Amino acid sequence: MLQFSELPADIRAGLVFGQLLRDDVELARTQGKGVIVVLGCGGCHASLMTGGDWGSWPMTGRAIFTNAAIDGAMILDPSLEVIVCKHATLAPEIARHAPDPGARHAMAAGFAAQTNHPVIAVSQERQLVTLFVGNEQLTLRTKAELQATVEHQLQLLRTTLTIHARRGSSRRSIPASVRTEAESTVQAIQVVLAELGPTGDAQAAECRAIARELGLTSAIPAPATEGDATRGSEEPAVRLLGDVYVDDKPVTGFAADILIMLALTDERRIPIHVLQSTLGEEGERALEQGIGTLRELGLEILTQRGDCLMELELALDTEEFVAGVQDLPDSPRPAQVDRLLSLWRGDPTALHPNTSGYWHEVYTARAELLRRIRKMTVHEQRGLPGLRTFITHFAPNRIPSWVSGIASLNGRVGDRKRVLIVEDRMADTFVDVLGWQYDCVPLRSLQDWRQFSAEDDLDFDAALVDLHLTAAGNDAQGVEILEYLRDNGGAPAMLISSAPEAGDIDALKEKYGLSRIYLKAPNDSVPHLITSMELVIREGRPALR
Repeated sequence: MLQFSELPADIRAGLVFGQLLRDDVELARTQGKGVIVVLGCGGCHASLMTGGDWGSWPMTGRAIFTNAAIDGAMILDPSLEVIVCKHATLAPEIARHAPDPGARHAMAAGFAAQTNHPVIAVSQERQLVTLFVGNEQLTLRTKAELQATVEHQLQLLRTTLTIHARRGSSRRSIPASVRTEAESTVQAIQVVLAELGPTGDAQAAECRAIARELGLTSAIPAPATEGDATRGSEEPAVRLLGDVYVDDKPVTGFAADILIMLALTDERRIPIHVLQSTLGEEGERALEQGIGTLRELGLEILTQRGDCLMELELALDTEEFVAGVQDLPDSPRPAQVDRLLSLWRGDPTALHPNTSGYWHEVYTARAELLRRIRKMTVHEQRGLPGLRTFITHFAPNRIPSWVSGIASLNGRVGDRKRVLIVEDRMADTFVDVLGWQYDCVPLRSLQDWRQFSAEDDLDFDAALVDLHLTAAGNDAQGVEILEYLRDNGGAPAMLISSAPEAGDIDALKEKYGLSRIYLKAPNDSVPHLITSMELVIREGRPALR
């Protein structure tokens, strides 16, 4: 049986939890959708397919789930980020036995065997996900199953740690057989954690901590950062974008504050009196204590000529983030942006308020990244599953109001109400006003609506729709959207209009089942918008006569 660790590196990377491909496959599984996904084909074996819609579409957070509504396979290009065909019928010339007796798995197995392209098959009835690679196959387990496996193995390590606990500053000698078994358990955990990805971070941290306590240093994996292949072993990996870590060791209190301030200063040198003043009333004692802690972690912290300085080069997640934002192309791929979002694990200025004056460059880069996200298309924004986690790190007043609405493209965020806004010129204005209270999803054209409604379940509490969606202002394209919402039991809708004719308001409300009509002011201001939206949500859609 094929193992996850034996998969090609690019396929393995795409199937880690937290990646678009894996999360979308899991969504299809949990919702009972049957689907086939061919990985890395790009149409090179089109002769073994019939039918299908060929083109180029970005791989978004719900693409697989949405397209599962229609039979047929989805084909992804070698980057696994572009869909080149939807709803194709696979027609391999050979048949293979599959773990699921259905035709879908048999078709996938045969295609993989004949083409050597990996193929994922999701069983609609049994919710079984199988990856076929050549003549081999791998059953992809659910996140809960993988986490349960790790938890069982961690319990074995916890028991070993309890039996061989410290005695003062010494440790009982661990029998060779116990050590060998514990090392095997740690290695087995690492295999599963590789598939869990970021969702297994907490269990990974506990595994490393127990391994250190047991003296199993050879079994502890090196910290996995993107720069590991190029940076020397003399450069500790320092994570500051959240709780502070040096490699995998947590740093707290005054030591964390001192490390942050030194790391974020260009010359890694700060006058001692500045540090003491920043650390508050216990400045002198706090500085001495913090420096001692950092030295114990292997950091070269020196005090000379009235300054505190750090000579050792560091691999900083803050520098990786700032450089990553600066290096983004004009039209970044969602995966590039999502990776940068994943570097954040908390709000550093809230976690370490003493250091708030040192974060300007990093938070300026954060603002630029969010600006770039806002300019992306809705399809591209859907390809940012990490945005949902990113926003949980910040208090509502510490992040722009519109961000939560973009995050809600991949599912509701908490219990916040969702509002759909379709407006060609002032969408951002409406979002900025309503975003503090609602998760707003802005669309800017009829084409945006058609594409969005074809892929989304339209789970909204209200819709705000402009009648005219082109610069000419005489198109009435918003009518198509209003009719769809009316005829399909959609969210209660409020029509945006500047100056309707006398008597038109009541006629429009009756014809399209509108909850209200919102009148923009002559200068495009939006008075009483929040009050109007509250009434729409509270009163709901009126009954049609």
